[in-house]
Amino acid sequence: GTTIRGLLRLLFGYKGALMWKMQAGMGDTVFTPLYQVLKNRGVEFKFFHKVNNLKLSPDNNFVSGIEMTRQVTLKDSEYNPLYDVKGLPCWPSEPFYEQLIEGDEIKAKNINLESAWAEWGGVENFTLELGKDFDTIVMGISIGAFGLITKELISANESWKNMVEHVRTVPTQAFQLWMKPELKDLGWTTCKSSPPVLGGYAQPENTWADMSHLIKRENWSEGNEPGSIAYFCGPMEDLYGIPPATEYHFPDQESDRIKWTSVQWIRDNIEFLWPEAINKGGYPGAFSEGIDWDLLVSTEKTSGVSINKFNTQFWRANVEPTERYVLSVKGSTKYRLKSDQSGFENLYLAGDWTNNGFNIGCVESAMMSGMQASRAICGYPEVIYGEDFN
Repeated sequence: GTTIRGLLRLLFGYKGALMWKMQAGMGDTVFTPLYQVLKNRGVEFKFFHKVNNLKLSPDNNFVSGIEMTRQVTLKDSEYNPLYDVKGLPCWPSEPFYEQLIEGDEIKAKNINLESAWAEWGGVENFTLELGKDFDTIVMGISIGAFGLITKELISANESWKNMVEHVRTVPTQAFQLWMKPELKDLGWTTCKSSPPVLGGYAQPENTWADMSHLIKRENWSEGNEPGSIAYFCGPMEDLYGIPPATEYHFPDQESDRIKWTSVQWIRDNIEFLWPEAINKGGYPGAFSEGIDWDLLVSTEKTSGVSINKFNTQFWRANVEPTERYVLSVKGSTKYRLKSDQSGFENLYLAGDWTNNGFNIGCVESAMMSGMQASRAICGYPEVIYGEDFN
């Protein structure tokens, strides 16, 4: 039912074009403007804080406390998270270590502060208290983390428990290739008038988008610019679920697994998309690598084939609890809670995991849910487009 509803929206409700491509990274085109607008309106941001647990009042009606860890100490009173790339404010892939007192140590130890498996205890544990530090809470953390941080809520409320059990998530994987030839020179001859977005292809990286229009957004030295950029992504086999926080090696283990999965996927499947990218000679002898790895753009000198070349590209295993993709599995919609149905009087919900009228894992669902949370708290906005299929 959710699929049919989504397809009907897609086919009959779109305006202007069936799909729209962002003109830079999603974090920079969507989340940066949101951050800037909120900051300009006086919203205070506290970066480098980790939520450990939501505590309930004795009668189980309110969230009375939020147990937190402050991960770092700022050198200044405020952290500046953005940097400029050709005039566009962007989010970095790593923190600005120079703004952190513990920055050198965190960088030397290669600590990922955004990871549930970070081997880093933080600098302070504290609890935000109802009436003193907060009155109302908007729960914007993704449901993949609820089994870790909402155990009291799960025990106290049957609806919350059912939602956490039935609204499921899955890790995803992705890789990106920067190619020397333009797309047409790789052998892609279909839909020449517009860059392709292709779904339902070979598993597991079953979706491909040509993102060559982003070349102008990136910093490349003259003469080393790529001719095309390709993004591939898809579901990831969930072999281990969400291990305990002490499994510090888990993210690196899964990243390595996805690296080899991606290389093999390229060997097996890229020929049908890019027939001119194939290494016709094979390596060695009759064994074909499936792609001429020398066609990849690299700022580093590499030797050999396959993995040495692929190491200069980008891949990612999205295994963090908050990164896992929210699914719309059969029979799960009835267990989703609306923004004002948390079961706790001062807790409102926002995210693509809520019952928001779309109920599909995407930024549109998340935005609609955020507006619904706002309406539940203050009455605004009265109208949310798409909420009632219009």
